[in-house]
Amino acid sequence: MPYAPTVNDRSGEILGEYTANAANIRAQGMANFGQSIGEGLAAMGSGIAGGMEKAAENRIASDGINAKFDMLKDFRKTNGQPLITQETIDKFDTMPLGKRQAIVSTAESFMDYDLKQWMVNTQMSRVNANMLAQQPAANQVPINTNTAPAAQPQANPAAAPAQDWHPLVPKR
Repeated sequence: MPYAPTVNDRSGEILGEYTANAANIRAQGMANFGQSIGEGLAAMGSGIAGGMEKAAENRIASDGINAKFDMLKDFRKTNGQPLITQETIDKFDTMPLGKRQAIVSTAESFMDYDLKQWMVNTQMSRVNANMLAQQPAANQVPINTNTAPAAQPQANPAAAPAQDWHPLVPKR
């Protein structure tokens, strides 16, 4: 009797199982790939939206700074010098936003300082003017007064005690 065991051919079963597993793995990979692309597009979209929002905020800030600068560039300090130099005026439009904000803030500070100094000087001038108006001048005679000086009490030499002057006079 020859040895001939029966062989069960499982090759179709194995091939079918691996094909099914490969299909599942490929489907999972495509799902993950789709999810990654979706997340990437969402992140990019939010990045673009955030960038657009930031650009709008910068535009609003820039417009405000430009308006203040246009107002301040015509002002002069109390000593007659311009508040903002012509060189700065010429370069202002090409400067970054942060530097423009610093220039306008500095110019506002100078203007505030000059305004406060002017107010203090004006108040002091008014105080001095009021004081001068209330005091008659030294060479003016007050109205409705006697121009003669008041009588000074006279000393009575007889009423003075007698003093011995001899100790004070040097001897010769």
